[in-house]
Amino acid sequence: MKMKTIILVCSIFLTLASTPHVYSQEAKVDPFTGLTPLINAENDLVYQSEFETSEKIDRSMWQVRQGQASTPKVVSKNLALKQPKQTKKTRPFVYASNSQSSNSQPNILLISVDDLRPELKCYGAEHMVTPNIDQLASQGLKFSHAYCQQAVCLPSRISMFTGMRPDSTGVHNLTTRFRKTIPDVVTLTQHLRKSGYRTTGIGKVYHDEQPEEWDQWIDSKTLPGVSEYHQKSVTDDISNRTAMAKQEGLKGKKLRQYIKGPAVEAAAVPDALFEDGAITDRVIEIIKQESAQPLFLTVGYHRPHLPFVAPKKYWDLYDRSSIKIPANYSLPVGSPKIAHSTWGELRAYSDIPKQGPLSDDKALELIHGYYASISFIDAQIGKLLNALTAQGHDQNTVVILVSDHGWKLGEHSMWCKHTNFQLD
Repeated sequence: MKMKTIILVCSIFLTLASTPHVYSQEAKVDPFTGLTPLINAENDLVYQSEFETSEKIDRSMWQVRQGQASTPKVVSKNLALKQPKQTKKTRPFVYASNSQSSNSQPNILLISVDDLRPELKCYGAEHMVTPNIDQLASQGLKFSHAYCQQAVCLPSRISMFTGMRPDSTGVHNLTTRFRKTIPDVVTLTQHLRKSGYRTTGIGKVYHDEQPEEWDQWIDSKTLPGVSEYHQKSVTDDISNRTAMAKQEGLKGKKLRQYIKGPAVEAAAVPDALFEDGAITDRVIEIIKQESAQPLFLTVGYHRPHLPFVAPKKYWDLYDRSSIKIPANYSLPVGSPKIAHSTWGELRAYSDIPKQGPLSDDKALELIHGYYASISFIDAQIGKLLNALTAQGHDQNTVVILVSDHGWKLGEHSMWCKHTNFQLD
């Protein structure tokens, strides 16, 4: 299968802002959209369009944090920005095309995979079963040193879609809304809408989804027939604890933590009964639809984010007896306490101790679940690529595969992300 343009960016971290050469500074136009992206003096991506505010937003917000200004300054929306002078040639972020026409705008399929570290065969992990991602890597451009701005979902994703650093967006946690901190910023989605693309999003994309950013936003939580857990013993336990929580008047975060299920489950059920499987089926329907406009289709898969729940057939791809505890299963000698975490995200699940280390059996089960979750998502990606080929879109579609950050599987005696170790 050949794609007109294939991009593979599936590394520990990736955001547009973290790679200032995300669009070619050598070229006068974006090689994919035919439009003019610009890189400002602070290496932040900005666009020349009627929506554009100013590169000064970034500098002013930094000044606020340094006590040099009282509020961020936003200048005229129609500010004309100059193309930066080039002192030497710079390579494009990606450019691989067999297009016969430089005037046509390709479709863009952006696949975002949550918490995916490069535990893939195409990155040298021979134990992994990821044939579809590996095939995509063999046909496209794979990056091995793409880093994120912050190892937290929302800050990383907002950074990617705005081309700005978290210190500029003001988003460092899971609750800050970027439209309140930088209300006039032009997102990648808006830029493509203005450029003639029909934009559709589904799944976990911005993290706190803004439907107004898209021509079509599909809330995957409303897809029929899906559930996170499927084993009766698990669902019954969650139902009982939910009833108890309501009797006690628990709400919000306390309620969510009280009714958390286990961190793992291997249920012998079809892919489509999981949210990610249902997302795939819905996206394939979209791919089959004809449109006069080029399509920017963003698909946000949840796994391998916790909980590690995937159909049993993907667990069966791995022999747990061959899975090993990480060699560096201890805190780095001499590392400061501030660099460590207590991995509270994992401890919130019902089968995980609230303090102290995990047993080796539980650690191996979690690693097994992470691997199974990756293979589950790999299968979904394969279905999307096959659908593109079946509909004849394999010659006019840019495919981008990204992760928001990585994940620790017991390395440094820690789990999850939220730290600044390489694996985050």
